[in-house]
Amino acid sequence: MQALVDVESIQGTPWGIGRIEFEDLGDSKRIRLFLLSILRRASATTRREFSEIQLPKDDHEKLRKMVMEQNPEPLDFYPASLTQLSTLGVRHDHSPFAFTKQIPPLGGEPGYEKPVFQFFLDGLIVHFSRLSIQRNAALNLGPLCVGGTNSLTASTVKYENSAHAQNLAIIATEVALGRPLHEISQGPFSPRRKLSD
Repeated sequence: MQALVDVESIQGTPWGIGRIEFEDLGDSKRIRLFLLSILRRASATTRREFSEIQLPKDDHEKLRKMVMEQNPEPLDFYPASLTQLSTLGVRHDHSPFAFTKQIPPLGGEPGYEKPVFQFFLDGLIVHFSRLSIQRNAALNLGPLCVGGTNSLTASTVKYENSAHAQNLAIIATEVALGRPLHEISQGPFSPRRKLSD
């Protein structure tokens, strides 16, 4: 299988929407607990691969209790949203990392920046919002966040058009060159390059 078949494509774009309906709201909440357990373990380990997943001590303890007590709430505390690659990409073992996701304007709502932790699970990309509980609650993302309803909506994107594919291409180039692109004195990634170039 080279592509997902049960995706509602957005005409003229590489994007789409995938939906899962659960018979029981508890199923969605169990998925949230599973994802929170991954976030908590990543923040607790001293392994270098997870070094970007840093949580305040109080947040880490709160996550620990939520997972131990099997309580997925509050849902606005590190809410998880999903993006699925809709076409087959390259196999990889990419570590999770922290970055700021650009959310484009949609349906008359302005765009904004959202700091997230990003995890990769074999074609499924999980974003944990690092915004405050209050800011996450104000966004009111409903089924886009895991655990809130008995349906789950995931954005989809073709692998070849994904930021993930671009990121892996940069990493492959850096490996081939033996150093980060920003250390190269000439070229588009040079720190000395002027915007007028």
